[in-house]
Parts: sequence; C-alpha cells; structure tokens
Amino acid sequence: GVLAVRTSPKDPPADRHLVLLLSLCGVSAVFVMGLLIRLLPSNKPVGDLLTSEPLLLGLAGAWLLGFMLVVTRLMIGWLALAGLQRRAEIVGDDDPIMPVLRQCARHLGLRTMPRVVFSRRCRSPLAVGMFAPGVILPATLREADETELRMVIIHEFAHIRRRDCLAQLLVQLIGSL
Repeated sequence: GVLAVRTSPKDPPADRHLVLLLSLCGVSAVFVMGLLIRLLPSNKPVGDLLTSEPLLLGLAGAWLLGFMLVVTRLMIGWLALAGLQRRAEIVGDDDPIMPVLRQCARHLGLRTMPRVVFSRRCRSPLAVGMFAPGVILPATLREADETELRMVIIHEFAHIRRRDCLAQLLVQLIGSL
C-alpha cells in the first residue's frame, strides 16, 4: 500500500489516502493475528479472551470494518460499470468501425469478439468484465481517426487478452483480507 501511494502521485488524494488506510488495516490484521496466536494456546474460553482483551476486540472490529468497506466499494463499482454498459450504445455488425475491431481482435489472437459500446458518460476507455469481457469507449472516440481508434482498441483488447480485470479483482479481494 505504501508503494502504491508513493508511485501514484497523479491519483486523487482520496484514493491515495484510501490505499494508506487499507494498508494500515492490513498491518492491524497482522497484529491481531499475532495476538490471537499468543492468546489462544492459553486454553481460555473464547468468551474470556474477548472480554479480557478489549484491544483485541477493537482491532478485530477495525479489520472487519475495513474489509466490509473494501467489499462494499467493489460491489458499488461493479454495479456502476454494469449500469454504464446497459445505458451505452452497442457497436453492431453493421457499424463502420466493426472492421477495425475485428482486425484488432485477430491481431491479438482473441477467440471471441468482446462487446464494445460507446458511452457519453465515460471519459476514458475501459476494459470490463471477467467472464463476458467488453470495452466501454467514450462517445467522443466516434470522431477519432482510424489510427487513434486502432491504438485505443488494441490497448483495451490487450487488457482483455491478459485477463487484467480478473487479476485486479483478485488483488482487491486479497488486499481486503
């Protein structure tokens, strides 16, 4: 987490602070585990451990709160992306940019064509989805020249080819734990 904060100065401060907060929650979780390992072999009933160690209970609660916040943030993001895709304009087979999309998919060796949509609400291209991957493009790219469009599509299709969305989800879940 500290490395992420130090290597991403362009991120908004709220994101960097969230990463730092989550890192502190991770350190707290390690501390709680150390306390549990120290206390559990003492053969005390679990209820006695919780009442005799309020710090342990507080740290476990802080870790649980951090975990719940991260999972909630992931779910809200997932729902927002799903809504963005639903309200976007789907690129059909008769669309003028479909030949460019097919060439890019062939170039990267994609077996199936990802779903590509144009959205007025999206400012930056996004690769989305793990099992049914797709790309959300800003509506402004409709007017882009073919070279620029090709570079953007190849970049987003490369994310799909490498399964970056799945890797990102795993990183987020492991980090939340």
